[in-house]
This record gives sequence, C-alpha cells and structure tokens, in this order.
Amino acid sequence: MKIPETAFLEQDFIRLKGIDLEDSWLVGLEMDWETQRLTLFLDFSIWQPSEFYEKPKPGEWTCYKRGVLVFTNVRELIGLPDLANINPSVDPDGSMDWGNLEDFRIKNDWISMELCDLEVRFKADEMIFRLE
Repeated sequence: MKIPETAFLEQDFIRLKGIDLEDSWLVGLEMDWETQRLTLFLDFSIWQPSEFYEKPKPGEWTCYKRGVLVFTNVRELIGLPDLANINPSVDPDGSMDWGNLEDFRIKNDWISMELCDLEVRFKADEMIFRLE
C-alpha cells in the first residue's frame, strides 16, 4: 500500500509525522462502495515539530485539526462499524466523536485498526492524509 510522504512505518504501525493517531478522534466515516473509497474523518492530534502544528486553543493540551484519511481501492473489508448504531461521546460544546484511532497497523497487505472498540481490517492500494 502506498502511504503519504508524511507517514512512515514503525515496526508494523502506521505513523504520521508529528501526529498522534491514538489521540486523534473519529468524528465520522464513509464507505463509498461505488468508488471503493473509505474515508475516516478525524480531529487529528498535532504536535511539534509537525508543519501543521499551531498553538493549542484554550482548554486543549495540543493542536487539533479536522482532516481525513482516505483509503483507495478498498477490498476485503471486515468489521466496519455503522456509527448510526453506536452512541458517540458528546463534549460540553456539543461536538461528538466515536473514540480514538487505535492499533493502526499494516501487515501482509492487511490494514487493521480499532474503531469504536471494534477491529476493522481491509486491504487498500493507497492511504491519503489531508487536513481540511
């Protein structure tokens, strides 16, 4: 699988430079079966020395920015949660999330991660990272 220039592999774990994925919050997901694209909408936890880092907002302990991870040509998808059937966490400001992106790794062409306390596994050709 092709990964972005800002990404690297550490053992089997997929990492983004200056971004803590295990402190990044899932705020939505979309699987487009027609185009075979899986999009994870996340509030990314961004740290120095990332080029995207900015001073944290009051009450936040690091910089958070909304963005996406897009996976192309997704196939053999197992365990994708339906967020409509899962209660989100609701913050005091009314924003919702479905937890952190955990255990994000690639092994033998399989991408696996934990979303909403469920293991999701699939194969894909490319991972695209983009901030909105």
